[in-house]
Amino acid sequence: MPTCIPQTSPVNDSATATQHAPPQILTRDKPATAEAALAQMTLDEKASLTAGIDAWHFCGVPRLGIPAMRVTDCGHGVTLCGEITSPATCFPTAIGMAATWNVELLERAGQVIGRETRALSCGMLLGPKVNLHRHPLNGRSYETFSEDPWLAGILGAGVIRGIQSQGVAACVKAMVANNQQRDQTYGSSDVDERTLREIYLRVFEIAVRRGQPSAIMTAYNKLNGIPSSESAWLIKGVIKSDWAFPGLVVSDWRAVHTQHVYAGGLDLEMPGPGKFLNRAAVLHALKEGMLTEADLDDKALRILRTLIAFAPPAGAIGILDMPAQEGDAKPPGLDTPENRALALEVAQECVVLLKNEREMLPINPATIRRILVTGPNAAEARLGGGGSAAVAPFYSISPLEGIREVCAALESEGAPHIQIEYQEGCALVGTMEPIRSEFLRAADRDGLSETVGLRAEFFNQMEPEGEPDVTARAGHIDYSWGWAAPTPGIRKGAFAVRYSGHILPPVTGNYRLGIYAQEGCIRVAIDGEVVVNEWDSDNGDGNFEAKFQTRYVTFERAFTAGRPATLVVEYGKRAAKAGLRLEWEIPGTDSPIDKAVRAAREADAVIVCAGLSNLFEGGGHDRSDIDLPAAQQRLIGALAAANPRTVVVLNNGGVLAAPWEPGVAALLDAWYPGQEGGRAIARILFGLANPSGRLPDTMPRRLEDHASVHNYPGDGERVVYEEGLNVGYRHFDAAGIEPHYPFGFGLSYTSFTISAPRLSHAQVLVSKLDSETDGEPAVRVTTTVRNTGPRAGSEVVQLYIGYPRDAGLLPRPVRELRAFRKVRLEPGETVEVSFPLGAEEFAHWDAAASAWKVAPGDYEILAGRHSRDLSSVVLTLT
Repeated sequence: MPTCIPQTSPVNDSATATQHAPPQILTRDKPATAEAALAQMTLDEKASLTAGIDAWHFCGVPRLGIPAMRVTDCGHGVTLCGEITSPATCFPTAIGMAATWNVELLERAGQVIGRETRALSCGMLLGPKVNLHRHPLNGRSYETFSEDPWLAGILGAGVIRGIQSQGVAACVKAMVANNQQRDQTYGSSDVDERTLREIYLRVFEIAVRRGQPSAIMTAYNKLNGIPSSESAWLIKGVIKSDWAFPGLVVSDWRAVHTQHVYAGGLDLEMPGPGKFLNRAAVLHALKEGMLTEADLDDKALRILRTLIAFAPPAGAIGILDMPAQEGDAKPPGLDTPENRALALEVAQECVVLLKNEREMLPINPATIRRILVTGPNAAEARLGGGGSAAVAPFYSISPLEGIREVCAALESEGAPHIQIEYQEGCALVGTMEPIRSEFLRAADRDGLSETVGLRAEFFNQMEPEGEPDVTARAGHIDYSWGWAAPTPGIRKGAFAVRYSGHILPPVTGNYRLGIYAQEGCIRVAIDGEVVVNEWDSDNGDGNFEAKFQTRYVTFERAFTAGRPATLVVEYGKRAAKAGLRLEWEIPGTDSPIDKAVRAAREADAVIVCAGLSNLFEGGGHDRSDIDLPAAQQRLIGALAAANPRTVVVLNNGGVLAAPWEPGVAALLDAWYPGQEGGRAIARILFGLANPSGRLPDTMPRRLEDHASVHNYPGDGERVVYEEGLNVGYRHFDAAGIEPHYPFGFGLSYTSFTISAPRLSHAQVLVSKLDSETDGEPAVRVTTTVRNTGPRAGSEVVQLYIGYPRDAGLLPRPVRELRAFRKVRLEPGETVEVSFPLGAEEFAHWDAAASAWKVAPGDYEILAGRHSRDLSSVVLTLT
């Protein structure tokens, strides 16, 4: 064993580093097949493929006409990283996508994401992420689909097929048992093999088999004590042997830690140039016998398959090949009317109506004259949690904007005028109210006049110096950018921004002001006097942890009514996430909650937009609980007491407890619904769209109702998955716990009936489960769905299997989802929905035999509207 292995340090992958792939001269067309290319390659060329060039490029083989491939991040859109940035269409995040329960719709969304990936000169999208929601605190739950492996796997496969249909590779991630952010880098997920196979690996197996992605990404966490990127059992055994996966296996960024990677089977280390799989290290490992040439050929062949199939061909035009865009111009394929329309369609279908007492919804514009819109998520579009899955859209629509738009459209069609009043009520952060645009002024470009708002100057650097890269107008200062770029033309990494203009105080007196800055430094000057100065020049001498400090500073200032005071606010992003809020307390005024309550008493209806944002959850950051922030709970309680016609709309990336629910008339969960979310919410509130979302997770009454929280977060080195198969609804069913709302639940503005399931055969031989007769499966389940209500709408037929309870058999969950289908029906319409069943749906993992097996016995086949509303029939397997 050698004493050392040559290593090179990865390049800086922050947005401040230039990351163009090196110039490559392609003197010939690429080979037709990976096998043909491999036969022509030298050992050096093969060893050069197993690590990236830098953070966002896979190596190519220029001599053979095979170009390098640029990759990009995300899954509900495209997050372009590196030397150039661009907005992209922002769909609902994965948990919102999952709430649609609509495979075909998500495949179409995947097609848009694939087209935009290609338009942005990238050959691979690093997504989707399909890890299960083991427990509700995981900060990246918003980025993944569900607590159920079949729902997540089937929907993830639809997104994969859509992406790859556009000539772009998809990379499903992060394999496996990556179910929390806390301690994930060095902690181990300790899971027994049966639970792995039936739950945590099953979701990937379904996504891989049905979606056929080009690549699989390993996870940060260890699996049973071994880093996922170095696990021969996982990579060579499960992925490459059991699944016969032909694609490449890539590490998550900086997730390769030891020389055991050579025996583990990993194909590609990222970011480049890599620590252990760079060319020099690989050649050294070959010389020392830690890696065989056959192993290297296997790696190179898998990488070549992706490069040849998906690397942009010679002459392809993408954003990197185009001249700088002027004005509102953008590369073809981005932000098209079709993309916008599909973003709206997905957003509408992701909204779950959980409660609708006395038919509060839809709002009848003929009987409503005044609506209060309030809450910290009313005036802002909440697009997702923090982390790498942050998409910067070309535009976004807040619920307040959507409601105003819909009411204006209804009035133009003859409906009575509806007065919309907005009060923030409470903030996500801070304790006061933002300084609204009506109290801010900034000079126009000509400098001769002033308009509402502030001048915003953005810089692609850490200091607000020199000429700005982007200049814009800001209505106020209240932003939670997270990991996303703050505006088109600015990189998502380190940036600076300066807001300038005047404050117009409404009354004379001493004001209390507050400035909030997430993971950055701030400077505030009023009338030329610096009143807040917490600026770090980041010259490399400071404390690294200080970069991640979130600052909240309050101060007092005397103002005279109507007398303008100059204002300059500067912010410099220093770490992963960015956010900024400037607020004040006007002398002699009520608190924000008191203002909202007073407005609620005068309103015909109250819409509270509550929930979370990227300030509360995201990559590297688990939530601390499943409750709404205390201020929001107080706001909802006070408003519901003041007006019984109160509707609550939630934004969140994982389920929330709702002990305040009995006091409100209606409740909707909109998740993070993307750029069109505000419009979608408004259309559902007013009945222009019929809600059809269904819960992809069980909504508990208490955090303690989840079995997994008793084994979270672990001891810092390992977390034991003692609950085994009992994840999500499986645990609630087994323990007899009544959830607040069950898995698969969702209401509509119409009503449906679903008949008891019918079987093509009531008794089948186990050995015949996968056989067909004249094209018909051995078992087909059919049910009849009828729209019995007054509106067109969509229903989701959900199929579950319950298992034999004979003594001697392995314990199984009470029931498990195995199939589903969403159907749209007009009033009075009836349709038959059928599902084929094979051995896969009935099988369990036999750890002793290391194989899937189907036990004979009586199985319940259940169909219905959700996991607690099912009718059944018995199928006997012999």
